[in-house]
Amino acid sequence: MDKNDVLKIYDEDYTKGYEYRDQLKISVNKGVDFLLNNQFNYGEFKTEICKRYKDSSGQVVEEWNFDSSPFATALILYSLNFLEEDERVQKLREHGLKFLMAEMEEGGLWRYCSSKNRNHFMLPPDLDDTCCISYILKINKVLSQKNIKTILNNQNQQGIFYSWIFAASEKRIYCSNETWNVNQENDICCVVNSNVLLYLGETEQTRKVVEYLIQVVLQDRENISTPFYNHKISFYYMLSRAYYNGALTLVITKKNIIDKILNIQQPNGSFGNELLTSLSVCSLLNYGYCSPDLNKAIIFLVKNQQADGSWKRIPMYGYHTDKATYGSAELTTAFCLEALARYQLLDASAEHKEKQEETVKVIVQSPKTRDINRKKLFLLFFIIIRSDNWWLYKIPPLLAIAYAEILLMDLPVIQSILTVLALLFSISSLAAYGHIVNDIFDIEVDQRVGKNNSMAQFSSWQRLLFCILFTATGFVLPILMNFGTWAIILLGINYLLPTIYSTPPLRLKERGMWGVISDTAGAHAIPTLFFAATFLHLSTTPQPESIILTITATVWSFCAGIRGILLHQLWDRENDLKSGVKTLVTSLDVEKVRFWISYIIFPIEILLLSLLVLVISRFTPILLVFFILYLLLKTINIKLALANAFDPAPTWKANVALHDFYEVWLPLALITLLSIREPLFLILLLLHIILFYPSIKQRTTDLVKLIVSGLKGLTNLVKFTNEYEQKVDFLPTNQQNQQGLEKLQAQLHTLQTEFTKLNSHLQTQEQLEQIQAQLQQTQGELQQSQSQLHTSQTELVQSQSDLQQTQEQSEQIQAQLRQTEKELAESQSQLHTSQTESVQLKSYLQQTQGVEGVMSYYRSRIASNPDDIQLYHQALEVIPDDAQIHLQLGNALVRQNRFCDAIATYQTVLQFHPNNFEIHLELAKTLEKDQKSDEAIAFYQRTIELNPDYSWSHKHLGDILAERGQLNDASLSYRRALQLQPRIF
Repeated sequence: MDKNDVLKIYDEDYTKGYEYRDQLKISVNKGVDFLLNNQFNYGEFKTEICKRYKDSSGQVVEEWNFDSSPFATALILYSLNFLEEDERVQKLREHGLKFLMAEMEEGGLWRYCSSKNRNHFMLPPDLDDTCCISYILKINKVLSQKNIKTILNNQNQQGIFYSWIFAASEKRIYCSNETWNVNQENDICCVVNSNVLLYLGETEQTRKVVEYLIQVVLQDRENISTPFYNHKISFYYMLSRAYYNGALTLVITKKNIIDKILNIQQPNGSFGNELLTSLSVCSLLNYGYCSPDLNKAIIFLVKNQQADGSWKRIPMYGYHTDKATYGSAELTTAFCLEALARYQLLDASAEHKEKQEETVKVIVQSPKTRDINRKKLFLLFFIIIRSDNWWLYKIPPLLAIAYAEILLMDLPVIQSILTVLALLFSISSLAAYGHIVNDIFDIEVDQRVGKNNSMAQFSSWQRLLFCILFTATGFVLPILMNFGTWAIILLGINYLLPTIYSTPPLRLKERGMWGVISDTAGAHAIPTLFFAATFLHLSTTPQPESIILTITATVWSFCAGIRGILLHQLWDRENDLKSGVKTLVTSLDVEKVRFWISYIIFPIEILLLSLLVLVISRFTPILLVFFILYLLLKTINIKLALANAFDPAPTWKANVALHDFYEVWLPLALITLLSIREPLFLILLLLHIILFYPSIKQRTTDLVKLIVSGLKGLTNLVKFTNEYEQKVDFLPTNQQNQQGLEKLQAQLHTLQTEFTKLNSHLQTQEQLEQIQAQLQQTQGELQQSQSQLHTSQTELVQSQSDLQQTQEQSEQIQAQLRQTEKELAESQSQLHTSQTESVQLKSYLQQTQGVEGVMSYYRSRIASNPDDIQLYHQALEVIPDDAQIHLQLGNALVRQNRFCDAIATYQTVLQFHPNNFEIHLELAKTLEKDQKSDEAIAFYQRTIELNPDYSWSHKHLGDILAERGQLNDASLSYRRALQLQPRIF
């Protein structure tokens, strides 16, 4: 099919679709009227909860009930933004905004359940509601963004946002039931993060969210990453509207999502039902996609509009975490209106023709030649090897050592360039290996804290294949190019260090100082030795300066690495403490660590850096000039502008002192000097700039600001000097000074005389003013005293009245007390009579019916008074080993939250009835409530042994295993429960 054929089909379907132009207007008007007629007076649009169950005939029945929530109103108001403005839409919007504002809590937060919902306080505030509502209020200019700080504080260590907003004092598990827990342990949802991105926009604080959402799409993890939504189409809608409203980096997902949506379209134009069809159309339009596929979908929506102007009530969210699902006819109608209204905006204008041409290009072009696929593969590769953690920060200092060795040894140009490229390839393979190994052995830990782990998506053999691949690529060039025995040994050691750093049983990363040392050696010191040893091997007679350079550079890189890892642990200290991660810094005082960095490690690092520069400068003196100039500019900047710019141990994430020199200026200066010496090195210079452009660009910007600050300081100094010199020029000579002094003395004498007269007058005037002020003050005090006297008299009258009233109340209380004493005496008498009758009745039952008669009496009393603990003990005095009474007693104690007493009761009766299935089950549930997980698991397992066909035992066991992170075992239990009872979830 060529381009013209595609255009012809497109135009035919497009024209056919617009035969429904008038019908579209009618459908939109009817839909708006439906919303207008069904919006509550206070502004809310209806949300309903749908529960499904089977009736006696086995048919699935849906039961819908109103469930007040601001969430649906926020979604509907967003869709209304695309409708043509008229009085009806304006009225809907104004009432809806008032409702949302009324539901706002302190700090600009919202809960899912509105204040009119009886479950309002059951759930905490959440980001899904807060961000969706905040965005609606933001675009309507009725809310200041005062909740942004709270939202940004609701991220995990990887920068991904939690769903629920908890106060610091609240427990992680907020509430729970038989189905699910509300917690902040693993509550990461990609839809929630999409809505956070919609509200906050694409910023540095949300960069990790963008990366996370792209990963979810590219790795096909939508279904497992949307715990609160029925269908992945809901995620595509929320993600695409974040892209449509400014998160442009999400364009990487465009082709992928469009293909996934189109793959589920049916021949009649539907994407499953009216709700999914409207969400699909809106998602495609958000990505700027226009094609005949939309025409069919729009026709499907128009044909399925109901007589009252609405579209069918279909659940949109819920399901995964709750037995119930949620939606409403109002919500479905709003999404359908958004789709129709946005489709109406399309016409046959030039703009539409341009979009049409773009669509044809996408259809005609071969997928193998599309840039989007290459971008996707590259992004996935870099995510796996986590290049953002090491490429710009750890590689350039190593290249600086390589460039320095070339300068000192004066090696052949081609050989030097090839060696540098081979070293770069080898060390990159090593860095990728280290991060992959670390991720492999952190999968379980990351899952427990909700951290994304790129290795979790791969099988064991695929992870092993990655390790083998990057090990082989790391060694292949050094061996083929004969880097020498020592270089190969050092490379082997460098592969060993990240392995023992991450791999049990050694796992040095959890062993305090050993973790710091191994990380520093593996990431800095040994790679530096590896680079230097390679160049030493290439030289037949290494110069002493090269050996000194190698030793100095190794020790310097070790000190810089120690400071780097300690700063990293310092910045993550608070998060590590919250998550229970043990590091060297979490076990020490912060100020003590900062002292070590600032006064021990950093000075040694500076000393070694200076020595390193001096060694290199013996062959290139200009480098020393550059280094001195750099330090001078830094010093001027510190004094003039940024007092903490050179803080070697900042307590928050910041540009680390001197790292701009290590990562950019030192390697750039050395490769520039090499290029000046030999023009062929310009190839290496250009390649270096391309590979590390982001870092070079940022540091250049910072340097320009630094120079500007220095020039401003020098300008101010020159200006001050000129002004001072001008003032000096105006000073008179010695003779003029003498004459001027005599005149000034005469003038001074005259002024003193006048001042004495004036002072006398002023003193008199001041005394008069003081007397008047004192008189006014006295009058004010007198008035105040009179006012206080009047107040005291009023209070005295009130006190007398209160005393009289109190006496009357006291008499009433005494009368009530006498009445109460009388009633108590009567009650005691009745109780005594009742006890007597009870004793007589039990005696009679004992004589006539035996022990069973007495027990029947107690069982009847217990049924009427299930929380009367004394009755259970009286019954057990008759039959101490009665299993049913013990079971009921334990259940009553659980209801009163007396878990320890209940556990003791269950354990006591198990001595008499060790194989009682029901008692084992209740004991397990009580142990779980008392947070004794290990014991609870053991008793659940015993319950299953006693009765393997009881589904709830498997369900409860699955819940507690899932909460502990034992997902495989939990999955087995859930499957068995579903086999026994398919409707258990």
